[in-house]
Amino acid sequence: MKFLDNLIPLAPSRSEERLSVSDYAKLVSFGGNQYDVPSMSGSKPDVADSSFVSMVQKVHQRSGVVSSAVFTRSLLLSQVRFVFKPIGESVVASAPDTGGSNADLRRLDRPGSTTRPTMLKRMEQDVSYAGNSVIVTGKNRKLYRLEPYKVSFVLGSDEMPTWKDNGEMMTPYDAEVVAYIYNPNEDQADKRNLKVFYPNEVSHFMPEPDPLHFWRGSSWVESLLRDVALGGQIDDHQAKFFENAATPKMVFIADGTRTQDELEAAAASVNQRHAGSANAHRNMFIGGISDVRVIGQDFSKIGFKDLEGSIEIATAMRSRVPASVLGTRDSLDGSSLNAGNYDSARRMLANGWFSPTVEDLCASLESIAQPPAGKMLGADLSRVLFLQEDASDQSLITQTQMAAIRNAVDGGFTPESATKAVTSGDLLQLDHTGLLSVQLQKPGSAQESPKEPTDVGT
Repeated sequence: MKFLDNLIPLAPSRSEERLSVSDYAKLVSFGGNQYDVPSMSGSKPDVADSSFVSMVQKVHQRSGVVSSAVFTRSLLLSQVRFVFKPIGESVVASAPDTGGSNADLRRLDRPGSTTRPTMLKRMEQDVSYAGNSVIVTGKNRKLYRLEPYKVSFVLGSDEMPTWKDNGEMMTPYDAEVVAYIYNPNEDQADKRNLKVFYPNEVSHFMPEPDPLHFWRGSSWVESLLRDVALGGQIDDHQAKFFENAATPKMVFIADGTRTQDELEAAAASVNQRHAGSANAHRNMFIGGISDVRVIGQDFSKIGFKDLEGSIEIATAMRSRVPASVLGTRDSLDGSSLNAGNYDSARRMLANGWFSPTVEDLCASLESIAQPPAGKMLGADLSRVLFLQEDASDQSLITQTQMAAIRNAVDGGFTPESATKAVTSGDLLQLDHTGLLSVQLQKPGSAQESPKEPTDVGT
């Protein structure tokens, strides 16, 4: 790969060198070939676009249910502690800290620029709103978070790129990310002070890959933009309801003999005595108005509760945080608070989102954690409080497995094969010793008869 070969000499031995603006321009058109430098933030003109800043300003700060889902996810991830585990073991199983003496592992626990829980919370916020989280290694070996909307990707390929008639590049099948470019300037058109990071310096966390662009992730919040916009309109409507009258709106019908001045005087009198929440439910006496008709609808008829409930359900589905854990209004009614239902919801969150996400997180951080030979980065979940209720269930499972191993050994199977069969669930792993019964006697062997007691003379 010509493009990749040009970068490799700088990465391993001189990883802290950065490319200048002119070098950056060469990267984009190296060797006469054009290379795609896609940005993380694709913008859409309706309501809130998909950029990180717009998401925070128009979604996070306005939609309580969405920001609550993001915060719930970030709280769970913030309790994860990292360990080095033998390759092949479960990444997310509880394990003692076997790598505390390793400097790279300590760097994950004490990033330097912030604390471990804060770093993990920010990573979850970034992937929720921008689809990507980028953590880099600085010159002092500290870990730093890059603002996701200021990061671009450089792709390299051995194949020659092709273009459509509209100028869009067709990504080659062997394309891969060869560099990350960070532009700290507010004006992204300003190419001064660009920083280039290589894959061995970057942890790129994208738990939901973009289905159209393999090099970046997609934001789950982005799929809720229309729901958030609807929720905002509901809030505005309710605010206007209480601001203007706190009652259904009315139309006052006068007879044709009233002058404009008389109508304005009657309107002023009615508004003074009956408009506003302080005057709600007062009796109304009309002199100059011949008829009053209610043409508005109250909240129950408009169906605000159903609309808000649908937004909460959509948020729970998309965020993978069950409604009973999220604490939505509908989830607080009826049987959803029963212990059995809550336990099911908790396990759904743990098994359906938390465990696979933690595994993805550990894999993405391996590039900057650098596990020793034969090890991989894993997570110690013994301190995740949300999972503590599973400890009793796990102990029961362990007891059942130990009893099964004991029964297999008593039946004449070797301890090693019994252990493999029980832990893997594959009974074909069992290997019989040829011995029978608890005493493991040889088949056909005669039992020694007990000796009769002998009388001892006095």
